[in-house]
Amino acid sequence: MTDKAGKVLCHIDLLNEPSPRLEEAKAIRLSKDCSANVKKTKIDAWQIAEIQLVLVGGEDWVYTMTPDKVGFVSDDAKFHLKPEGK
Repeated sequence: MTDKAGKVLCHIDLLNEPSPRLEEAKAIRLSKDCSANVKKTKIDAWQIAEIQLVLVGGEDWVYTMTPDKVGFVSDDAKFHLKPEGK
């Protein structure tokens, strides 16, 4: 995950394993080098809703991302999620 300027905030693995906390969602693995802003969201699950990727974290934190040319972009265009190496 990068910010608008392209700075890497965190490496995120979308796992094909059930979320331990939420039904109908899959688990996420965050890298150990995530920024404090990403860590505080406690992202731990993901799912697809229509065409959007939904990231879910602790305390009802939800962030939706829409597909773009390279991966996904947040609705406010602040964050991008790109496949490794892109």
